[in-house]
Amino acid sequence: EGSFSDGMKNGTGVYTWFDGSSYNGEFVNDKKEGSGVYLWSDGSSYTGEYKNELKDGTGTFRFANGDVYSGTFVADSRTGQGTYTWASGDVYTGSFVNDVCEGQGKMTWKSGDHYTGSFSKGLLNGQGTYTWVDETGAEVRVYQGYFKDGLIPLEP
Repeated sequence: EGSFSDGMKNGTGVYTWFDGSSYNGEFVNDKKEGSGVYLWSDGSSYTGEYKNELKDGTGTFRFANGDVYSGTFVADSRTGQGTYTWASGDVYTGSFVNDVCEGQGKMTWKSGDHYTGSFSKGLLNGQGTYTWVDETGAEVRVYQGYFKDGLIPLEP
């Protein structure tokens, strides 16, 4: 349902697929373009900007498992600045490249432990600061230095 021009979806409308997935938003020449909400049949959803059928710009993707990403998308991938919150309660805020934590960011685990620094391939890599906390949230230990593949190496 919505606006059509020359037999193509143009303007604001709703399109529902056979599996129950649906898109409610803007169309240009039969393609998702502009702002919209896509609901997948598995319970996942995306609210945000589209360009040429792809998630592109700012938006929020809610995964069926309860994880949530809110931030920048480029050509359907999480690229740029954003926040990824896992259903477990862990939170990463920072830079993404092609759906992976890459560059500078902060990871906070449900326990309260947190790391601020460099990420590569989704892992703690390069310079950073890791802070351990106790059950009250008080800092009990801090390491500032070099990380490699998510670990503190014996030798940098």
